Amino acid sequence: MDDIKRLLSELCCFSYYTGFNYLKDITTMACGDEAVLRNLSANAYPKIASKYSAAPAAVEHAIRTVIKRAWSENPDKICEIAGRKLNAPPPIKDFIHIVACYFEYFRDD
Repeated sequence: MDDIKRLLSELCCFSYYTGFNYLKDITTMACGDEAVLRNLSANAYPKIASKYSAAPAAVEHAIRTVIKRAWSENPDKICEIAGRKLNAPPPIKDFIHIVACYFEYFRDD
């Protein structure tokens, strides 16, 4: 989990954003079970919302905000870990998939 926190910080997803912990937890869930990404609204947002006493819609909004902020601060790093050029901030599902894949396949062991 510390590796995911570090990677998110490198992407300018800082821990002082409300969505940081939500994003970290969902990314951790996705690393363990790719099915989480199939339907975030049913599989992830309610679990995270329950954990943090928030509404599922608030979880989604906070994550979207963190991703947009990361894109505005460091789009080149996001493209680097994605392994391709992106022309806009990736949707939540894609961002989580990019981070989870990078973490699983390219992290330092």
